[in-house]
Amino acid sequence: MLYEDQAVLPSLQAKAPLFKNHVSQFSEHNNAILAGNLWTVLELAGFGANLQHFNPYIDARVTAEWGLPSQWALKAQLVFGTPVEGPNPDKQYGNLDERIFVFGKQ
Repeated sequence: MLYEDQAVLPSLQAKAPLFKNHVSQFSEHNNAILAGNLWTVLELAGFGANLQHFNPYIDARVTAEWGLPSQWALKAQLVFGTPVEGPNPDKQYGNLDERIFVFGKQ
């Protein structure tokens, strides 16, 4: 489970008033980078991983089950384990030119 301590954000906003209105967005970016890095480390260690977003549906139950502080916000669940098979070689992907845009391309 990936959590963020919401009690920390006001102090960050106070330390950098110019960015006060952006701290929440920066926090989301940090969580995304953390999840990506953790996933990469798990994969390099031989695990398979999957990032899930079942919150807010499970937030209260998980907080109660594990006795977590109420100011912690559940961001995602990084499920990992030993893979039982490799990636699906038949998975279809859309055309990259229709999914990725490069502006200023020569």
